[in-house]
Amino acid sequence: MNYYNFFLVLGIVFLTKLLIHYCKKYSFLINSSGSRHQLLTSSKTVPLLGGVIFLLFVLFTSYEISWIFKIALFFVFMTGIFSDLKILNSPSLRIVIQFIIIFCFLYFAQIYLTETRLKFLDYFLKFKYFNLFFLSFCILIIINGTNLIDGNNLVVIGYYLIITFVLLNLKLNGYIFLYHEQLLILILALLVLFFFNLFTKIFLGDSGAYLIGFYYSIILVHLYLENNLSPYFIILMLWYPGFENLFSIIRKVFIKKSPTKPDNSHLHQLIYLFLIKNTPFPKLFLNSLVGILINTYNFLCFFISLNKIQNAYFIITIIIINVVIYCLIYFKLSKLSK
Repeated sequence: MNYYNFFLVLGIVFLTKLLIHYCKKYSFLINSSGSRHQLLTSSKTVPLLGGVIFLLFVLFTSYEISWIFKIALFFVFMTGIFSDLKILNSPSLRIVIQFIIIFCFLYFAQIYLTETRLKFLDYFLKFKYFNLFFLSFCILIIINGTNLIDGNNLVVIGYYLIITFVLLNLKLNGYIFLYHEQLLILILALLVLFFFNLFTKIFLGDSGAYLIGFYYSIILVHLYLENNLSPYFIILMLWYPGFENLFSIIRKVFIKKSPTKPDNSHLHQLIYLFLIKNTPFPKLFLNSLVGILINTYNFLCFFISLNKIQNAYFIITIIIINVVIYCLIYFKLSKLSK
């Protein structure tokens, strides 16, 4: 680690501790809003600062990303901040606002999908506004799916930290999308957030989950566009938040419940409840253990796929296996929780 990165880490740590102090002192941007799903894994007063730290890091260290991307990141972040502050309480309205932000960003940045390798879909992608609408919808699924999986310590931060290591590996093998130094700094910033989240000192909040989900969605789209990668490898990278969101929508519709209403029936929460009932360990340890278990599985999936990133059949097989394992574990734990 060079001196710049060393002092950058110290700066992030100092800023995080300072913001934690003042947020607690003035009861600003804290997690205790009374929502039942927030109290499942922690009853402590924890500042929702992960998004603030990540946004400041991106704005002041990511010199190579465009100003329009930074503006879009800021607006996506603000939808989360207003949600965290209970100003923008309607999930449906947040989704509409997010979709408009994403669509406008893609339009002005002129980002379009080139192909999905599905002939019927690729035909419609030739039409500009269908292309923009479809890509906006996909990104919307990811950023809200990222928010859904953010129910236990380390799940989101650990998941995107693993993706960053995968990106670093691809960079070292000649793929073009971000500077090597930028990826190293990303890893350092996420490691700091990982440490504070591990000990329940900060949470990401809606603002952090939306922001990180959007940031990595765009980075991975650029990776796909600039290197002619298989689109299925990008889907694999984002399969967990994406499938969590789609599965949650289907599940809630099936039980005649609003898809936008939060609950405690997501996979990570069922795993957490199972561990509480069947192990003697304290809640704080189990809270973080859930994130470690989920991300260990995803790390193994990504690791075995690194040498097969252009092999569509192999990648699709891994995605299908992930979905099947997710469903089997979910339904098994769901039965045990009744």
